[in-house]
Amino acid sequence: MLPVTITVRMGSKNVALDDVKDRRIKEGLSQAGREIGSKLATVRCAEHGQTATGIKLHFEASGAADLKYDSCCAGLGAQIQKALG
Repeated sequence: MLPVTITVRMGSKNVALDDVKDRRIKEGLSQAGREIGSKLATVRCAEHGQTATGIKLHFEASGAADLKYDSCCAGLGAQIQKALG
């Protein structure tokens, strides 16, 4: 599993998941991060053999999620998009 940094929009600011007090929210979003980290760990660039790095998952108050990551090339980005559907 690859590490995923998770942030959440709480009121008017973004906070790290570690700073979220509601255990139910924290556990649910942590699970989402683990799932993304597990899926991305299996995707390797066919040309460079690398995985995604700097993975960040941000949740808006509405529940919408935004995933950002660094990849070695556009080919890895395409593979990641395909894996995540």
